Amino acid sequence: MRAFLLFVGLMIAALAAIAVFTYPAWLLLHPHFNFPFHRLGERIGMLALLIGFMFVAKRAGLADKQSLGYALPRRRFVHEMLLALAIGAMTMLAVVGIMTALGLLRWSDAGLSATALTQLLAARLLSGIAVAFIEETFLRGAMFTALERESGVRAAIVLTAVIYSATHFFASFHIAADRVTASSGFDLLAGTLHLFGNPLAILDAFLCLFAVGVVLAVIRAVTGNIAACLGLHAGWVWVMLVTHQLSAPVRDEPLSFLLSGFDGFVGWLVLGWTTLLGVGLYEFYSRRMRAERLHLVGHPDASPSIGGRPLLRRALKSNPIRGPDRENDLFRRIPESFSDDLVRLKRIGRADLAVRPILARDARDLRTRRQQRRSRRALRGGLCERSGDQSDHSPRPSRVFIESGSSDDPRIE
Repeated sequence: MRAFLLFVGLMIAALAAIAVFTYPAWLLLHPHFNFPFHRLGERIGMLALLIGFMFVAKRAGLADKQSLGYALPRRRFVHEMLLALAIGAMTMLAVVGIMTALGLLRWSDAGLSATALTQLLAARLLSGIAVAFIEETFLRGAMFTALERESGVRAAIVLTAVIYSATHFFASFHIAADRVTASSGFDLLAGTLHLFGNPLAILDAFLCLFAVGVVLAVIRAVTGNIAACLGLHAGWVWVMLVTHQLSAPVRDEPLSFLLSGFDGFVGWLVLGWTTLLGVGLYEFYSRRMRAERLHLVGHPDASPSIGGRPLLRRALKSNPIRGPDRENDLFRRIPESFSDDLVRLKRIGRADLAVRPILARDARDLRTRRQQRRSRRALRGGLCERSGDQSDHSPRPSRVFIESGSSDDPRIE
C-alpha cells in the first residue's frame, strides 16, 4: 500500500501545483503571450507530475526499461504494439457498429473529402498514441511494477484500474482572461474536480473505465510488458475520437441510457462489451505468451506461428552455468529481461523446458574447454615430444552427466 499512496500523493502534489502556481505563471506570461488560463494550469500540472515521477521512479528503482514495461527488443515491441493497435481499432469499431444499429449515434451529414478524412484519421491516431504512451507508461508501467513488487499482481491490477478510471473525470474548466484573480488557481482546481461532487451521475462511466483498466492491467500481467496495452489503448482512443468528431449521441431513444451522460460514448453498453472482450483478450494473450515462451527455449511442441530465435541460449553463450545446483545458478545468472519467463514456466511445472536444453549445451562447452586446457598444459610440460605419444600421455576427457528428470537415469553429453 505504500507504493499506492506514493503515486496518489504524486498526483495530489500535481493538482496542488495547479492551484498554487498557475496564477503567478499567468502574471509572468500574460502580457507577452495570450495563453488561456486553464491551458496554462494543465501544463503546470503535467510538468509537476513529470518532475515528481522522475524523482519517484529513481528513488523506487523504477527507472529501468523492465520496470517501465519496455523490456522487449525494439522490433518485437513495435510488432506487438501494432498487432494490438489493429485489435483495438477493430473491437472498438464493432462497438460503434452496435451503437449505430441500436440508433444511439447520429452521424453528421456534412461530407468530408478524402483528403480531409485522411487528415482527420491521421491526427486522431497520433492523439491516441500520445494518450496511450503517457497513461500506459505511468500506470501500467511504473505504478503497476511498484504495486506488484509490494502487494502482488491482484492488488496492482485493481489499484491501477481505480486510478485509471478516476483520472478520466478531471474536467477541463475554463476561466476567461478578464475574470482571472489571485484565487483563480484554486477555482481552476475546484472546477477540474467538480464531477466527483455527483458520483451517481458518473457511476456508469466510472465502472466502464474501471473495467477497461482491469483488462489492460491483466494483459500487462500476462505479457510482462506494455506493448499490447499501448496498442489496444491507442486503437480504442483512435476510434472514439473519430466517432466523436463525426457523430453525436442520441438522447431521446429508449436505449439511450446505455450511453453515459459523461461523454455520450462509454457506459453500460461499453461495460458489457469490455467484459466479454476482456475474457477473449486474456485467452488470446495467455496462449500466445505460453507458445512464445516454449519457442523461446526451443521446445519442439511450440507453435510455429511464433517467430524468433532461442534467446535464452544466445544470452547465456558468454555466461556458462557451473556448480552442483545448476537450476538455481541458472535463475541467478539469467539476464533480468528473461527471469519472468522462467518463473512463469516454473509456475506451470515446465521449468525443465528452460533448464535442460541450456544445461546440455553448457555441459558440451565445459567439456570442450577442459580438453583445451589439458592439451595446453601437456604442451607446456613437455609431455608431447612426439606426436605418436600424445594420445598415451593426454588425459582422457571427463564425462559430464545431465539430469534428465530422474536421478537413476543420467544422460551423458
